[in-house]
Amino acid sequence: MLTAALEDNLVAGMFLLHSLHPDDIETRVARGIEAVRPYLKSHGGDCELVSVRDGIVRLKLHGTCGSCPSSSLTLRNAVEEALYEAAPDILEIVAENGAAEPAAASNLVVLK
Repeated sequence: MLTAALEDNLVAGMFLLHSLHPDDIETRVARGIEAVRPYLKSHGGDCELVSVRDGIVRLKLHGTCGSCPSSSLTLRNAVEEALYEAAPDILEIVAENGAAEPAAASNLVVLK
């Protein structure tokens, strides 16, 4: 019954507001990624959860979605929406292009 109730965004939001949600933020973020994964794969890409710490979600984009010029738009429209729906308590999403060199500042996309 609780699982069914948490499918309602309003109920889930109330549980989060009162720190009663049974799933931690990492579990909810992972659920959001799984929800958007078919869309990303249909465009030749994928998304990997790197970490969740202090409300900041770090992702790595793979394939076309990570290297095409519209990857920022794809991320903003699909991944961001799915993640904020699954975990509205996210403070920031940082995505790194999986095809680029790690730690290169130019390959990071920060969404707020």
